[in-house]
Amino acid sequence: MSSAKVFTVCNQKGGVGKTTTSLMLAFGLAKRGLKVLAIDVDAQASLTKALGCHDVDAADVYDWVIDGADARKDAGAFDLIPATKVGIEELVKEIAQDAVAPSSYFSSALSSLRQGYDAVVFDAPPSVGLPLTNALMASTSVIIPIYPEFLCADGFAEMQKTIERVQRVNKSLKVEGALLTRFDARANEHQLMTAIAEQVADAFDSKIFGTKIRTSSLIPKAQRLHCNPYSSEVRNNAAADYESFVDELLGSAN
Repeated sequence: MSSAKVFTVCNQKGGVGKTTTSLMLAFGLAKRGLKVLAIDVDAQASLTKALGCHDVDAADVYDWVIDGADARKDAGAFDLIPATKVGIEELVKEIAQDAVAPSSYFSSALSSLRQGYDAVVFDAPPSVGLPLTNALMASTSVIIPIYPEFLCADGFAEMQKTIERVQRVNKSLKVEGALLTRFDARANEHQLMTAIAEQVADAFDSKIFGTKIRTSSLIPKAQRLHCNPYSSEVRNNAAADYESFVDELLGSAN
């Protein structure tokens, strides 16, 4: 990449592989030689926990945004600003009191770090609120993981509408596309929902990534063991699919 990209991985619907996609994207970009910073802004702190960095007594995203603390942790292949439930809750309370620019806090905090990285990945919560809007305001790119099931298109459309509202202010924000996760090419329902999602993407002038992520039980295992999900010990179809996705993304994001 010629300049730093800031990605937000988000969907207003849970259970679609959002954190897994954030994790695989951060590892995948780092594997390609990029210096990566991942930022967990979800109160569930799933990304933080998957990397084995959950520590309620350590500096977290609240300390970074509000106090200007260097909350970065070494997650092995990349750096992480972790989240805690209490930290996110207190962060939301703090910035909600700002009647002027409550969605600019992440942008301001990131300004001093951004030049030191090739890519930044925000793992956003599955709901519309200040953490998500702050992440989108600080970002250049959005990736929307979706699971090809009934009503997935509704959630995809609602997420696109939220992004469009942010784009009125953040003119540089681009939807890179929607990523189909837990995909089974043999399931007729998955094929049907993919076609419907493509129609929604066309309506919003976005796209569905050509790469589709197959189901694998080994990626959750890698998260439980806090190890690199691309390592030979947990090599699997989904990891291969994420490799292809990162290559596809880099081609479209340049």
